[in-house]
Amino acid sequence: MTNKFGEFLYLLRKEKGLTQAELADMLGITNKAISKWETGESFPETAQLLPLSNIFSVTVDELLKGQRNESIITKTDATEIVKPTLKPMTKLEALGSALSIALILAGVFCIVILSMQKVAYHIAVPVMLFCVALGVFFLILINMRKSIKSVDIEPDDYIKAFRCILMIAGGVFLIICAAALMIGLSAFGYKYGLIAFFSILIVAIFLMVFGGISWDIFNKKYTLPSGDSAHHSVKAKKLEETICGVIMLLATATFFLLGFVWEKWHPGWVVFPIGGILCAIVSTILKGVDSTKS
Repeated sequence: MTNKFGEFLYLLRKEKGLTQAELADMLGITNKAISKWETGESFPETAQLLPLSNIFSVTVDELLKGQRNESIITKTDATEIVKPTLKPMTKLEALGSALSIALILAGVFCIVILSMQKVAYHIAVPVMLFCVALGVFFLILINMRKSIKSVDIEPDDYIKAFRCILMIAGGVFLIICAAALMIGLSAFGYKYGLIAFFSILIVAIFLMVFGGISWDIFNKKYTLPSGDSAHHSVKAKKLEETICGVIMLLATATFFLLGFVWEKWHPGWVVFPIGGILCAIVSTILKGVDSTKS
């Protein structure tokens, strides 16, 4: 009975999206006690059964039996898979997101001020891109970290998943910094800038691919929640990724065409922020269309 109870408790807790620590806080006990209940090492005191039944909306009899009464199980209950959802953003995460957006805006503000002061573009643009890179890095870090915090993940897996996040966010950071370095070195000749750009790009792509593959493993293992709308279908998401990928490939091709053929490395770099804006527009349109269909 104890083992059946533990398995049922584990299932109820997962359906509710609660960690062992959160359930323990609600009952005023330690998370080790919850762990022992679920593994069958111990059984809760009688006084804990009623609070447990209230938390999970089941009867005490169902708890003791270790299963829901068949008479009240509906077709929806039997077939619906309850997926974990993102936990609300903490004050620290909200502050970090706000500061990240402020960094991006500060980069735009810097390039305006530096341009007004007639600072050379190979100085002004890298300053702007570095601010953007930092802001994007922390936004990715905060949002992806929310996913692994929203599930009951083992400590060792948490550390490994966080390393994946650092690799993905770091890869994006390096790509933007590579563009900044290329523009900054343009004052000494575009050959040096291109060498630095592709060298950093190779490292960045490796980090993003390796981190992305490892992240996908954790995603499948724990069914990590994301910030995407529940109505945003897999088909629409893949279409969005394909279109945005094509846009950025065209932007890169245009940049090199302008540079190598017409030697317009500046202002050719503007194709990248334009590409980013187009991707954002495509994402917004597809999500809107997909949600109306749902």
